[in-house]
Formats: sequence, structure tokens, C-alpha cells
Amino acid sequence: MAGTTSQVKFDAPATLHEWPSLKNERRDDSLPYLVGEGTLDDCIRKLMAKPKSALHLYEIHTAPQPGLVTEILSAAHVAELARLRDYLRLPRQKARGEDTRDDCSLMRTLGRRAVRPSVADSARASKGCPP
Repeated sequence: MAGTTSQVKFDAPATLHEWPSLKNERRDDSLPYLVGEGTLDDCIRKLMAKPKSALHLYEIHTAPQPGLVTEILSAAHVAELARLRDYLRLPRQKARGEDTRDDCSLMRTLGRRAVRPSVADSARASKGCPP
């Protein structure tokens, strides 16, 4: 829909859950258990700090937010939200005069992983980051 924007409330309450596993595979005969709670932002940070090989064992539970956030977020969905969060944080930091070199570096890294790197390149340029 043209002209509409989705906003994610990263300060919404959330919980981080881990599925019991056997040989790094989810066990479907049991339910995930609570390993952390806080805001959506806190849970995203906790999940992204886990070893990459175990990310599929984790999920975040939160109140659904129309457009981007479902009630249960898989690790893949969380990775996309983390990228969005970091991308949205950059303009606020620049407006406050904070050092954004690390964020520009992050955007450069994300651009290399993007499906369409040219879009990431133009987004970086619009935020004042060097190529």
C-alpha cells in the first residue's frame, strides 16, 4: 500500500524461548522453555548473541504488531528485525551528533548480505555513510 509505513515497537514486552534439542535438532515431543525476558529489543540482542549453529532452536514470543511482527518470531525473522532496528537507529544517532561509524560499517556489511545490494548502497548514501 503506497504511503503507509510500518513501525515496530522494539520496547514491547517479549520473552525468549529455546526448544529442547537432541543432537542440535528440535524435539517436537516437548514445548520450548523460557530462557529470557525483557523488551523485544533485549530479546533480539540475546538471540543474536547465540551461536549461529543453534539459532534455529530459539524463538521470541511477543504481542503481534501489524505488518512486521507476529506473535512467535523465528530466528530468521528476528535477524531481519535486527537489521531493520539497526537501520532505523542510524538517522536518530546522526541527528543527535553521535558517532555513527560503527553503524555505517554495519550497513556496509548488511548491504553485502542484502538480496539487492544496490538498494542497500543507496540507503547508505542517503544516511551519509561513505561507500
